[in-house]
Amino acid sequence: MNLADLIMRIRERADSTQQAIAEKLGVDRSTLSRLVNGKRGEGYDLPMKILALACERGFVREALLVLGTRSNETISTIMRASILFPDLSSAELQALRDVEKAAGGTEPLPEEMVRFVVEALRARSESSTGGGEKRRKKSSS
Repeated sequence: MNLADLIMRIRERADSTQQAIAEKLGVDRSTLSRLVNGKRGEGYDLPMKILALACERGFVREALLVLGTRSNETISTIMRASILFPDLSSAELQALRDVEKAAGGTEPLPEEMVRFVVEALRARSESSTGGGEKRRKKSSS
């Protein structure tokens, strides 16, 4: 999967035009068209906007796949966690850093490990606070 494929999936799910997607990304339709057709270099900002839009539209796994395969880039543990859990607390971020360091710190943690650590922390927090009312209120606002 590449950025062009991801853009097409976003368009199909939202039944949107290329113009509507371009406006959402803050670029001209022609710029987006050149990117989709491989006639424009990607730079950095536009792909990141596309990946953020993909996550917003429910394509988190696809965004991670594109990010992980783009020109030898490695998605960091913190970036992966931020995509999977947009409401990460500073304590959760620190715990992920600690786990990454304990694992050797040379490679980012895989998605399964990130999910496990964050979900375990949240379960522990909810059991100690009586059901996680604070997190539910935060995510609903």
